[in-house]
Amino acid sequence: MLLLATKERIDFLPHYDTLVKSGMYEYYASEGQNPLLPRSLNSDISYFGVGGKQAVFFVGQSARMISKPAASQDVHELVLSKEDFEKKEKNKEAIYTGFIRNRKPSDSTHITSDDERFLHNLILEERDKESFTAVVITGVQPDHMQYLKNYFHLWTRQLAHIYHYYIHGPKGNEANAVTKETSPFNNIDIQISMFEKGKVPKIVNLREIKDDMQTLYINTAADSFAFKAHVEEEGIVEGIIRYHPFLYDKETYPDDPCFPSNALNLRNRQVLCTTLKVIQHLVGGVS
Repeated sequence: MLLLATKERIDFLPHYDTLVKSGMYEYYASEGQNPLLPRSLNSDISYFGVGGKQAVFFVGQSARMISKPAASQDVHELVLSKEDFEKKEKNKEAIYTGFIRNRKPSDSTHITSDDERFLHNLILEERDKESFTAVVITGVQPDHMQYLKNYFHLWTRQLAHIYHYYIHGPKGNEANAVTKETSPFNNIDIQISMFEKGKVPKIVNLREIKDDMQTLYINTAADSFAFKAHVEEEGIVEGIIRYHPFLYDKETYPDDPCFPSNALNLRNRQVLCTTLKVIQHLVGGVS
């Protein structure tokens, strides 16, 4: 048990994969559009996740990562910022050094800036949580700000598509399914909230979305085929193939919000899909 908050000095260097693999990764991850900068790091700060660090600098200028494992009595907090990197470089200091703050839950005495006063409420919520991870990104790029505000409907549906089976279980969000009150997946909730000054907050629970792609796949399919494959006598892969026929000169396959047949121009589709990949990294996504 900590009596007072402490700082632990750490050193970190870019992993060699930054040079060796980043070009190929960025190309495929961005599908040839708006590639991320090679910012992959591997060291003591990998405790907070490599993919997340890469994603946050695509979105903004600074990231504060706060984490507490269930087995730990302490909260671990790390701040990385582009401004801090540039300041160290200008002063000819070691750039890849920093501190991880180890502190008690709900201790926000280190937050002194007016721009970060919103963190006091976030840190106060730690008191009732056994384990948690929070990623706070500030200095968000103007393009992303506009996208998040103007396309709230689209990117929340894409998140509902990505995490569909975590939220609804193996059978998905079937329109005619019997209520799943006893399902173990009922305790998995992802809520998206957007607060704009002077406006009513936009809040949506991904479980309540009925028009994400996976829901449309399930409820517009004419038929389905379940399969199970054994891999190297140890692993098992299960899946479902759904049939969406072309009927009466009309495509019955649902329209993809990332590549809609209308409504969005090419530039907006590119921003939509690239930013969604970043959000997926931050939340800890799956394909």
